[in-house]
Amino acid sequence: MADYQIHTVLRQVGCQVINNDGTHQWLLDEPLTQEGTDAAPNPVQSLLGALGGCLSLTALDVIRHKQLDVNRFELEIEGTTDYLPGSRAKALATVHVTVKLATSMTDKAIDRLLKTMDKYCTVHNSLSDRVAFSMKAKRIE
Repeated sequence: MADYQIHTVLRQVGCQVINNDGTHQWLLDEPLTQEGTDAAPNPVQSLLGALGGCLSLTALDVIRHKQLDVNRFELEIEGTTDYLPGSRAKALATVHVTVKLATSMTDKAIDRLLKTMDKYCTVHNSLSDRVAFSMKAKRIE
């Protein structure tokens, strides 16, 4: 049996797609320039958002378990796409994550947190063989 099941329906509005996992529904769309209605993130934005969510929840688990002093935690995620070799199809080529933290943690502790996020995030692990991935920390107030 599958760990996750999603039912997806192409709507008759622009490029809208509705996803349902049995409990939640969410919309995907394309921008107006791609004949969508721009009513929701496109699939690549959604994938990057899923990565951000997974990295954040992995960090939250560590922060709670180790009782780390983190007052604010944010991610900025940038992704680039490129054409696959010999094809008109595109795929994510690079992803860069900036982890913004308001914390009293040492730089060494922050580095350990980032390494743990990198190691245990399921979405990151699913992309890491194909996408050039980088992550850095930035202190914020």
